[in-house]
Amino acid sequence: MHAYLGLRDGVPVTCAGTVEADGRLFVVLVATDPRWQRRGYGESVTRKALYEGARAGGPTRATLHATAAGAPVYPRIGFEPNSPLHFFTLGG
Repeated sequence: MHAYLGLRDGVPVTCAGTVEADGRLFVVLVATDPRWQRRGYGESVTRKALYEGARAGGPTRATLHATAAGAPVYPRIGFEPNSPLHFFTLGG
């Protein structure tokens, strides 16, 4: 796993990681403190995790699951949506 924490003035504001699986990188644990969103921090740390994961392991393909909030970031990095993902909850 290649995981990175983005800091601003020594305070964590974002994180992202990649895990190699089946010859590709899976992007995981991408999050940005809501107070620091829309400033490029999440994109930057995700690019770093992808770069280092590819450099260390050699995979050139990557996969991720995006939330609606995070989805606009990934096309800028080069990802293309290919299928919807649905979530289910228990009623009650």
